[in-house]
Amino acid sequence: MSNKIAYYQQEALWDTEIASYQKNVFFDIVANIPEGVRTILDAGCGNGLITEKIPPQYHVTALDWSYQAIKNLGCNKVVANLSALPFADNSYDLVMVNDVIEHIYENEYETVISELIRVAKDYVIITVPFMENLDAYKTQCCDCGHIFHINHHQRSFDVKKLLALQKDNFQCEKIIYSGDQLPYSQIIHDDICAMLGVLKTWPHACCPLCSSKLTKGNALEGKMLDILSKVYFDLEVSHIQDRPNCNECIAIFSKNKKPRNNNITRELEIYPYESVPVAKQSRPNLNQTTLLEEEPKYIAQKWSQGIQFLLPRIRANKDDWTKIPKWFIYNQEINLESYNMRKKNYIFHILSKLFKELEGQK
Repeated sequence: MSNKIAYYQQEALWDTEIASYQKNVFFDIVANIPEGVRTILDAGCGNGLITEKIPPQYHVTALDWSYQAIKNLGCNKVVANLSALPFADNSYDLVMVNDVIEHIYENEYETVISELIRVAKDYVIITVPFMENLDAYKTQCCDCGHIFHINHHQRSFDVKKLLALQKDNFQCEKIIYSGDQLPYSQIIHDDICAMLGVLKTWPHACCPLCSSKLTKGNALEGKMLDILSKVYFDLEVSHIQDRPNCNECIAIFSKNKKPRNNNITRELEIYPYESVPVAKQSRPNLNQTTLLEEEPKYIAQKWSQGIQFLLPRIRANKDDWTKIPKWFIYNQEINLESYNMRKKNYIFHILSKLFKELEGQK
């Protein structure tokens, strides 16, 4: 077995319940499935946490390269590699890949994207972790010393990188900010851990070089974390809040439509967007967990290039739906490079204050 594949063949990795961010992703996907779609391929479906909850009016095929992941699924399922999908061109009205393409190794990445487009007849939905700091989630193999991302993520996505997937016959229609809303203190904490080279441990981590599951971290001591928490509250953080704080992003692409001018300009037109209603009887029972009381509704902004940006109204602000985050209005084009440049001075400011606190406690 390839060392890179060993991670995905762990039975325990797939023995999980649906998480809160995945519930939100599920609702946002189902609410925005384009009209006319009947057949869906869920490529890289994992253990089917989303696949098997798609309403029954859609004919769904689940595909993953890990037999351990899909062996218990009740729907039509296929074991195959995304770089060589065993389907004819235009086989499915919609192909979706949820939290998948960040895992694809560089030598297969372009091939996988091309295969997804080839098999899709009309639409492709791509969901990714949003603006993840890859260096904040690394561990080290105890056996060979290799340092790697605990979930084997190879790349991080922002709006700019999602739009870069567009081709002449493959255009983005919607960007949906989804998943959970992270506290800004957690985002800052991740950035600091990345800069300090903090390594983590995780029971399912598996080295891509030697397949060892023995990993080690060098986590900050509790005392230092306490001081970091104090520093967060002492400092003004409003200038980093132009960064979205959702942890997932969904992009809906249409195929074979007329290419648009992809210059990034905006119409500052913000208006309520009512989602396509999901039949009440088809709402899945997600393990008796707390569900939204009504179907998702969105605040939408439309760019002059024709892309809609959707922010779930219920999750944007439960008490006041009219309050729109600053980042949603002004910084849709925010990208990792520019954000990283702006945040450096802020983080160094935090670190200098942290070290002063530590010096004062000696």
